[in-house]
Amino acid sequence: TLPSLGAMPLLQAQPSLAQTTPTLLWSPYGVLPPCKQSLCSMDNPNIPQIVIEALQRAMAAAEEVRGTTSPNPPVGAAILDATGSLVGVGATQPPGGSHAEVMAIAQAGTNTQGGTAVVTLEPCNHTGRTGPCSHAILDAGITTVYYVHSDPNPVACGGATWLADRGVQVIQLPGHVPALR
Repeated sequence: TLPSLGAMPLLQAQPSLAQTTPTLLWSPYGVLPPCKQSLCSMDNPNIPQIVIEALQRAMAAAEEVRGTTSPNPPVGAAILDATGSLVGVGATQPPGGSHAEVMAIAQAGTNTQGGTAVVTLEPCNHTGRTGPCSHAILDAGITTVYYVHSDPNPVACGGATWLADRGVQVIQLPGHVPALR
């Protein structure tokens, strides 16, 4: 199990997480609705404790890079291997550098097959200065993705749907990520 991050009690498992539409809490692009293509599945009442702990690690990573990633958002990601062990944590690098998911996958090395990605923001699904994180996740053999915020950028959104269409289990978590406010 992961060590506790006592100062980061930002998400708790709840008996019912049913919600049909996410609330937009952050956007560098102004007030935008969540991506219409984004998968908004918040109906899983059994979020494993290891996912909550991985999210806390991802949130801490995002907080560490806040203010250094603009125009990109400060995103954090954690990778769990197929047994649920934490094998990688990453955060968005300065402009032109890798996104959080790619950093976490790189740290995880060969331990991603059948694993889980836990991300503070929906994986992007476009090519800009870097390739799409959704493709990197699929290429790494990750089979489950948890994320908190839908990507509000109409150019980058849609990663959750793209992954789900390819057989990856995608679950949107409730809550908010302070670094993305």
